[in-house]
Amino acid sequence: MARLEWPAIASTYPESPLKTATLVVLVLGVLLVLGGLIPCLGWMNWLGVPLASAAAMLGVLGLATDRDPETKQARSQALYICALIFGLTMAVVGFLRCGAGGGIV
Repeated sequence: MARLEWPAIASTYPESPLKTATLVVLVLGVLLVLGGLIPCLGWMNWLGVPLASAAAMLGVLGLATDRDPETKQARSQALYICALIFGLTMAVVGFLRCGAGGGIV
C-alpha cells in the first residue's frame, strides 16, 4: 500500500521570529490602548502608546526585511501592513486620550 504524501504548501524555511514578535506587540498595544479609553484607566495608555508605536516600527521593519530566501518575495505582508496601520492608529488614539485626561487619568 502506497503512502499518501501531502503537497508542500508552506515554505520549507522556518517562520520568522519577527512575525511572532510583531503579532504579540501589536495585540498587547491595542488591548492596552483600548483598555485605556475606559474612564479611570487612562494610565494604561502610558504602556499602550509605546507598544503600539513599537508594533508600527516592527511592521515597517518586517516589510523591509522579511523575505523568502528562494523567491525574494515578502512573507506575511498582510500582518506587517496591519501592524503598521493599527499601531499608528492606536498610538495616536492613546496619545490623544492621554492629552484629554491631563496625562494621568
